[in-house]
Amino acid sequence: MKKIIIFSILFSALPAILPAQKNAEIPTGWRAYALETDAVTAKNAAPGDLVDVLMGFDAIMKSTGKKEFIVATILQKVRVLDIARAEGKSGLVLQVTPSDAQYLLLAENENTKVIFRRRDDMNIGVMPVATFNELFR
Repeated sequence: MKKIIIFSILFSALPAILPAQKNAEIPTGWRAYALETDAVTAKNAAPGDLVDVLMGFDAIMKSTGKKEFIVATILQKVRVLDIARAEGKSGLVLQVTPSDAQYLLLAENENTKVIFRRRDDMNIGVMPVATFNELFR
């Protein structure tokens, strides 16, 4: 519930964060999504940066039937439009498709992090889900 409230605060601040000239930078068919991040991530981000979005969550593993914490890369090569700061919170304003925005909202209820990538790194590939079992094999 806390993350939904924070998302609402950041989302309600979006018009102030994205004045008309910034709003014009959003390509037709895309959306600007304010994703809450820690202050260090927001401080090191700049418009035009590319990030991947990772989500960590507990899942019942099909192979063992046991619950395990896993990490999945849910979005790759996401463009940072701006840095969001509202009500003492920090975040990144990301350029996403409408369906990606839905996945981000789902991910915000879990453990969500962004990682930076080089601006010229345009490779996108299937990322296997990371598990502790795989880490120690």
